[in-house]
Amino acid sequence: MPAFIPVTLDDVETMLPLMQAYYEFDRLDFNEDHARRALRRLVEDESLGRVWLIRQEGEVAGYVALTYDYGLDNGGREGFIDELYLKPGFRGKGIGRETIRFLEGFCAANGICALLLGVRHDNTAAQTFYATVGFEDTGLRMWSKAIPALESITEHAEMSQRDTNSVIKVTLDTNCIIKALKPDEDGHTFIRRLIDMYNSNLIQLQVVAANAFENGRSLDQLKEELEKLNLRGVEILSVPLILGMSYIGGSYLVDKTTEQLLKEIWSILFPSKPFDHAEFRAHSKNNAMNMEDEPIDKNWRNHMCDALMVLEYIRDCTRNNVAESVNIFVTADGDDILKKRRELATLGAQHILTPQEAITKIEQMLENRPT
Repeated sequence: MPAFIPVTLDDVETMLPLMQAYYEFDRLDFNEDHARRALRRLVEDESLGRVWLIRQEGEVAGYVALTYDYGLDNGGREGFIDELYLKPGFRGKGIGRETIRFLEGFCAANGICALLLGVRHDNTAAQTFYATVGFEDTGLRMWSKAIPALESITEHAEMSQRDTNSVIKVTLDTNCIIKALKPDEDGHTFIRRLIDMYNSNLIQLQVVAANAFENGRSLDQLKEELEKLNLRGVEILSVPLILGMSYIGGSYLVDKTTEQLLKEIWSILFPSKPFDHAEFRAHSKNNAMNMEDEPIDKNWRNHMCDALMVLEYIRDCTRNNVAESVNIFVTADGDDILKKRRELATLGAQHILTPQEAITKIEQMLENRPT
């Protein structure tokens, strides 16, 4: 009986020759650096899927990679057999059949209602095998289209030409600090990895001092939280002084130019919402839910916090020479921000990423640095 061993980061280099052999067998282009990054990401984030080494009598026989999806037609989570490879000497021994049985058990135990896969139209042997283990030909052909990275092709080319020793600066939003303090929060692991990179002197790190809490907080409270994360002395970006929104001791009086930029950011993030608080409250559909004695509307407070964080990130980008540094804004809970990052780029926002995207980008940059 084959054994299925979860792949760890220590197994990545062992996996690469197997992946290359599979790609050559299936006539796919193989790029070792790309494969290494993709595999590391899948291993580190189990929400994306799982990878197992297949061992037979103590020897590595191959591997299988299962990724996750959701299908309306199947009515739930789906598992996609992204890659299944057996070395030539281990084929025809029933290992493939046992692998499918193992995947079926894993999926059943994890609430996955269907297994999907793709087969080349000319690979009749694989088609026959999958039919014998219960798969059906849906009649659909799988099509693929690569999606460019967040930067345009031109921007990507320009970045590749920059000095590989460029300073990597990371700006964390308030939600990153909150989630870093709570191990059970989504994104916690990736935020802590960014902090580890900072403490290893691989990146510069700064935090925006925007305050969306209903009760006023002092800058000292923020610094205490940063100390808990081993971020004592990290740079804190102040925000415009807005009653009930700014940390006491961490704000500045806004000028007309900065106020105009803030309004432009708001118009991109919340085009249908009034910028002025009084107008926002008057037109809020949820106004009845707000307490009469609450000085600031909760929804307006959250929106303004997002706008302030983006404001200070853009201002910091413009203060620094882009040719000498890369500034990444990391947001842990900013769907409004993430959905509008292309529009925000027109105002000077270099890179707005999730914690996981930031880790991937930084690792790519660090790999390209000369040793």
